[in-house]
Amino acid sequence: MQLGIIEQMQQQIQHQEELIKELVKRVNRLEKGLSEWVKTGEACKLTGLHRDTLYNLRAADKVAYKFEGKTVLYLRSSLQEYNDTKRPRKVKA
Repeated sequence: MQLGIIEQMQQQIQHQEELIKELVKRVNRLEKGLSEWVKTGEACKLTGLHRDTLYNLRAADKVAYKFEGKTVLYLRSSLQEYNDTKRPRKVKA
């Protein structure tokens, strides 16, 4: 009887290990899909800022950006840093 329980537990552990491996693969694929540089539309979605505000931040060198042809690309980590630390927040009274 105990042998049957041990075998069931081993099967469950093996199944859980397979699930974990599959989840790790999926996470890795998602991370690869996240580009380091994002276009203006994506930058607006990430920060909640209007494209004009992004332009002003770019002009003031407050976020990292580059041009690819006529397309402006923003460095994702720079936008996140600005959003987390430098973005002014409205204080509710």
